[in-house]
Amino acid sequence: MKIKFWGTAAGLAEAHRHCTSVLIEINDAYYILDFGAPVEHLIAKEKIEIGKIKAAFVTHMHADHAETLVSFAKLYAKFTDFLYAPASVRLYMPDGVNAFYAWLEALNLDMSERMEMIKIEEGIIFDSEALRVKAVRTEHLGKDKPSYAFVFEAEGKKVLFTGDLVGDFHDFPYGEQYDLIVCELAHGEMHELKSCLERARCGNVIFYHMTSEATLIEKLGVNRIGVLEADKDSLGFHYQLAYDGMEIEL
Repeated sequence: MKIKFWGTAAGLAEAHRHCTSVLIEINDAYYILDFGAPVEHLIAKEKIEIGKIKAAFVTHMHADHAETLVSFAKLYAKFTDFLYAPASVRLYMPDGVNAFYAWLEALNLDMSERMEMIKIEEGIIFDSEALRVKAVRTEHLGKDKPSYAFVFEAEGKKVLFTGDLVGDFHDFPYGEQYDLIVCELAHGEMHELKSCLERARCGNVIFYHMTSEATLIEKLGVNRIGVLEADKDSLGFHYQLAYDGMEIEL
């Protein structure tokens, strides 16, 4: 399993960070998690074959996680059939499927049947020979609006992508042993986050969805990266800070 961070900023894009998006490669097939980064552009820039993109997943409907969904969907509109047919994809969304269809129609995008949009329900949502994806309900948007963490299981490895969580992290998906936790670094109290990850007992953590520009940190009043770095030697887990373009292989 190869993981490439296309976007690692939180809330607002920064000079060297797109908003949140991750590319996962398994057995020469691709899966996309969140659409904050300019996904259509990155697909073209990295010369990714559309036919190799099998599924895409959205953790929650905030703009910094979903704002480039339209340009991705454009690749599966009827006018692109001459380029990309029969390539098809499944797009898993936590909410807003009907609204998204309406917006595509308002943009005069006549969609083909090559994109199937599926509303996420908790549990196993994708299961192929290469990859199993489980959606775990979180409460980032409150109890009435759905948001999800995802567990990707492939090639004997299990990776948790937390998505965005609540401030006290009580919705963190415990209960499984992960080979890697990809955790947001934009919300909540830092002592709660550190305690949560120590309790998870995963020795490998990558933080993404973070604020790194000094002016933004000053406005927020908290430097989460700085807090982590200051406590680095006393933490009960090893971590890395993701950056745009960072690649890892499990």
